[in-house]
Amino acid sequence: MTLPNPLTQSGLVIGILFQMMVGYLPEGSSVALVNHFIMATVGAVLGLWLFDAIALLGSIAFGKTAMGAGDAKLAAMMGAWLGWKYLLLASFIACALGALIGSSVIMRRSKATSHKASPQRLGQKMPFGPFLALGSVITLFSGEAILSSYLRLFFPAS
Repeated sequence: MTLPNPLTQSGLVIGILFQMMVGYLPEGSSVALVNHFIMATVGAVLGLWLFDAIALLGSIAFGKTAMGAGDAKLAAMMGAWLGWKYLLLASFIACALGALIGSSVIMRRSKATSHKASPQRLGQKMPFGPFLALGSVITLFSGEAILSSYLRLFFPAS
């Protein structure tokens, strides 16, 4: 249930440095280095702000803490490594997987306890970090194909 700060902070810094190296190596130009630095920074800031906003709105809506601070830090790290477009895709995949698996766990537990889910079981905490990590891995290996399929579906070539 915790994402250690040394892990997320070092991953964030290494992700930004990695993106800068990726931008610099092929051409050796400082323009590409700066572009990749900006892409990584925008992705990190978007990840942090997006998940902080979700945590704040969820806490207001539910009247209790809805999401831990580690998830926002992990999203910042993801944004540094993946960039803003793939961060959004990985976050969507993580939310879909979390909802699917969380719903199936709730249904299974409710059937096992005399066809009635107790409120304590429904309010049980579930870590979101593993879903974020899984969404990132799926995006890393299939993100381009998923995004191009999505864009072809809604914006067919004329």
